[in-house]
Amino acid sequence: MKKTTCLILAVLMCVALVACAAPTAVAPAPADNPPEASGAADAPATSDVAPIEDLYVANPGAVLKVMLMPAGDMNADTTAAVTKAVNDRIAELGGDFTVELVWSGGAWAFNDLDIAVQVNDSIDIIPAHSWSGSTIYTTAAKAGTYIRLDDPAFNLLEKYGPDLYGKTSDAVVAAATIDGNQGKGIYGYIIEKDSVTQLGYLVNETALIEAGFTLADFEAVKNDISKWEPFFAAYKGGKYPLNIEPEVLDRTVNNIMYVSGTGPLGIAMASNPADTNVEIISRYETENYKSFISVMQGYYAAGYVDPDQSIPGETSASSFATRRNAGDYLISTCVYAPGCENTYDASADAALGKDVNIVWVPANVPVGTSETAQGSGLAVYAGSKSVIESVQFLNMLASDKVIGDLLSEGIEGTVTVEADGTKVFSDDASYGIVDGVMWRSGDRAGWNMWRYGVVGATSAATPLGDVEPNGLEWENFLKWNAEAVALDSTGWLFDVAPVKAAYDACYAAVDKYAIALGSGASADYDAFISELKAAGIDSVVAEAQAQYLAFEAAK
Repeated sequence: MKKTTCLILAVLMCVALVACAAPTAVAPAPADNPPEASGAADAPATSDVAPIEDLYVANPGAVLKVMLMPAGDMNADTTAAVTKAVNDRIAELGGDFTVELVWSGGAWAFNDLDIAVQVNDSIDIIPAHSWSGSTIYTTAAKAGTYIRLDDPAFNLLEKYGPDLYGKTSDAVVAAATIDGNQGKGIYGYIIEKDSVTQLGYLVNETALIEAGFTLADFEAVKNDISKWEPFFAAYKGGKYPLNIEPEVLDRTVNNIMYVSGTGPLGIAMASNPADTNVEIISRYETENYKSFISVMQGYYAAGYVDPDQSIPGETSASSFATRRNAGDYLISTCVYAPGCENTYDASADAALGKDVNIVWVPANVPVGTSETAQGSGLAVYAGSKSVIESVQFLNMLASDKVIGDLLSEGIEGTVTVEADGTKVFSDDASYGIVDGVMWRSGDRAGWNMWRYGVVGATSAATPLGDVEPNGLEWENFLKWNAEAVALDSTGWLFDVAPVKAAYDACYAAVDKYAIALGSGASADYDAFISELKAAGIDSVVAEAQAQYLAFEAAK
């Protein structure tokens, strides 16, 4: 049975803040021969305060408050030990500053993050995640929450942060380049991880073979859901062969990239996304969607879909996750991150008590958009009095493996291996290395950092062996991101403010109908469309399309 640990691939929110004014001072001399920053924008600054070259001055001996997001409880003694080790490493690298680690509240408690920033008004570096119900990376940049890093009048990336985007894939750089209060540019360090989107299917190949088919049989019809019935009819596993998140299945089958979350809008992609002529559509009013829900009604009536997955909210989500983790399916939807099939494979092995081969079957190529690539990042807070040192620290985080490992994994513990191969960790060990691969201990010694919130593929923390057993986790992420197609819409996000009332009403209609329709449990399509029309879907589409055309014209 495969030995692995589960990777938390979480979706995070960012902060809603009010910016503080930057301090005015005399700028330091530029660094000698600064390298060119990758993806730096050349739009002029629009600040109405002092010239930007007068805003930043070195602050020797600064203590930077660095806010990070934990994934669980953080032990004070362990935090102190990690902080000391990080500061020792900063000194070794020649940095004339130290850091103080500040937590953003409880794990995944995003309201706590907002409160934590307000309490720590002298914060220097803050999370800049995109998955927020109120303020995302783009909006916070417009509000003046973050310092622009690549302003041509004083390019902080060139002078102090050349490694932040030096090796980052083009799709991620494009997503990081946004419209902010100081013009179009880069306002944070977008961490390269599962930074692009690829839709497809997890296939229980073991069950598929037991049903009398091969993986090639599914590959041949993967893009035509109406031809899957023979697989389901022959399934010899659990009760329901199709395990789905209905909204994800719709996007996968119909090749739709969402706009502003899983709401009423979408972008229909060509088979080759590079050829996509971006047009904002009402995603539920298409003939493809009507055909999709018709097929799903047949599958639901035949008993191929768990009825719980037709109930919006926790019931549907819990059913999907439980059955996926147990390997209790033939075909399951998946928003992919490289190697996640290894996690679900091992989980199925443990649940079923036998070796189960879970494989990934992509429905399309990886696609980069601003909504997905900004899922994890850090930014320099506009109120920081140590902007230069903050950028220098981010540069170290993006380039130095020692600091990356310390912050993402804690202090390396000791480990022994018994004769039977069992890994035994010391009581105070957070991680241990076995055969060159680092593995988690059970209690992680009080260090429960959301590792993807501090390091990514460009800083290459030690692989944990959970998503890639051969230790190639980061290499796979880099290759996957590099192969992504960046849509023309990358860099644009819909501002719903001009049509907020109509948009919210449309979203409410989606919440009411879409899960039941996509699972096949409902036939209320006409009622759904009537409510969308009454809510003002046409005005929402028109506004989104107008905003996108303005974005294109300004390129």
